Amino acid sequence: MDIRQLLYFTEICRHRSFSKAADRLYISQQGISMAISRLESELSCKLFRREGKDLCLTEQGEFLLNRAEEILEQFRICEEYFNKERDARHMTKTISITVAYGAVAEFAGELVFGFGQKYPDAEPTVRECCDRECDEYVRNGAAELGFSAAPFDTKEFETVELFKSRFCLMVHKTHPLAREESVSAGILLDLPVIMPDERCKTHLVVTECCRRIGFLPTVQFKTGETITVHRLVNANKGVGISVESAAKDLAQPNVRVIPFEDPQMIWSAHLIKKRGATLSPIAKTFERYVIKQMCPSSEEKSPNTSI
Repeated sequence: MDIRQLLYFTEICRHRSFSKAADRLYISQQGISMAISRLESELSCKLFRREGKDLCLTEQGEFLLNRAEEILEQFRICEEYFNKERDARHMTKTISITVAYGAVAEFAGELVFGFGQKYPDAEPTVRECCDRECDEYVRNGAAELGFSAAPFDTKEFETVELFKSRFCLMVHKTHPLAREESVSAGILLDLPVIMPDERCKTHLVVTECCRRIGFLPTVQFKTGETITVHRLVNANKGVGISVESAAKDLAQPNVRVIPFEDPQMIWSAHLIKKRGATLSPIAKTFERYVIKQMCPSSEEKSPNTSI
């Protein structure tokens, strides 16, 4: 006895006709008759009897019908469950990730590439933008995960810190400050600077650090492109603010990189997701992969807001 035989049997019972059941199942009447004959042979009983032109169930047929319907329903439930699981695995192989400028070069690019090698069926879609825009993409659901810079609204995001680097002052090699090993944020009191604009959290962190000291920095030029800051300093058009690690990666021949001493002058990159969000299975796998790679001593670490 198999599922196919039970399906044929219940369809015949539903229509009280071999021919109608055969039509509904898109098989020949001979084929359905042979299947029922084999079933009756296996069970050593007759399942149907003729009363004139009517097709009726025998006592054994009545018993089997109730059980067959239960079995077919359970089979349907199992089939539906595993089909959904299969479809979900196929449908969610694409991950939407948003990455703040600078994070790709620092670590995110290597993570995405490494994940793609380990999980070749995954299809990460990466959007690079300013960190405030990065937060917005995660907030509105356009991206499941993001690599962005602190600070964050802890009511809206769950985060895991992945990478830190000090902010730095960049000066032309001929500038009087070029011989300094480090500087404090207070030096910006009388030093107009070239820096990222308000779309970047660098602007927020630097401004807030200066505000705590008692002044606001004088901005000579604002830009949305970090590389522009480096090029202007290299051309001796002013002094600029960047992240120490990025400044070294984008090293210019005439630029001297001087880190800030202030503990608040830190660029802190995080993996972020919307608080309470339900990630797709492949996005969860990516999240675990990133944490394992970047926080090897804390592989079971979950995104939180107190890092």
